[in-house]
Amino acid sequence: LVAILLSFLLPLGTILILGEGALRVFSIYLQKDQHREEWDIMVARTFTDHIVVCGVGELGRALIKRLHSDHPQLRIVLVDLRPGLLEETGFTNGEVVCLQADMTSLETLKKAGCHKARLVLLASGNDAHNMEAAYKIISLNPQAEIWVRLHHHGLADLFDLSRKPNLHFFSPYQQAAEVIASHLL
Repeated sequence: LVAILLSFLLPLGTILILGEGALRVFSIYLQKDQHREEWDIMVARTFTDHIVVCGVGELGRALIKRLHSDHPQLRIVLVDLRPGLLEETGFTNGEVVCLQADMTSLETLKKAGCHKARLVLLASGNDAHNMEAAYKIISLNPQAEIWVRLHHHGLADLFDLSRKPNLHFFSPYQQAAEVIASHLL
């Protein structure tokens, strides 16, 4: 009797659970504008071999616009504290999602899929935030290529991170000065 009940109730329960999950996803999809944060987290979880950009100021926006124009099929996750960033950048397709969160939070970096990303760009204007996030990302994904913006380019030499072959530091000011000086002379 118990076996008969289980053979009837188990498939019925499975259908109910799966159906509820499918309805939830469909509901979120239909209302993704109202539940944008939840939608973006759900989409980011499906990404692998993608790019994560943390700190999306002027430099971050310029980087993602260039990457997207050169490779429109790339999947990109943006992480920044400012609201409305996705609309500000002009990306409305599903290839670019934005998480409004703290880039130094390990939980945020996991939600952005840093553990499955192929490239992470840390473009915040705050050197300390970029370095803290770099340490955490290396622990999540030691194989990812990581590019870290540092205002003070000499900071990279002070850290043991500078010896990792997949970790790259850059200073926009240093690079701009070199380009400008080469044109002046």
